[in-house]
Amino acid sequence: MTNVAYTDFEAQNKCSEPCIVKIENGYIRLANKLYEALIIANLTKNQAKVAYAICRKTYGFNKKPI
Repeated sequence: MTNVAYTDFEAQNKCSEPCIVKIENGYIRLANKLYEALIIANLTKNQAKVAYAICRKTYGFNKKPI
C-alpha cells in the first residue's frame, strides 16, 4: 500500500464551458518581434514551455532580460 496521490494536470487546464480571458486578472506585454521569433522557431513542446516561462518571469514582472 502506498500514500502516493495522482492527479490529472491536463484536466485542470480544460474549461467545461467557454473560457473568457479577463485582463483584470493580469497580462504581460511582450514585444512583437520577440513573439514572432518564438512563433517561427522550431521548438519542441518542452523548449517552448521554457521560453514562455522565461518571458513570463522577465516581461511579466517588468524585468529586463539579461
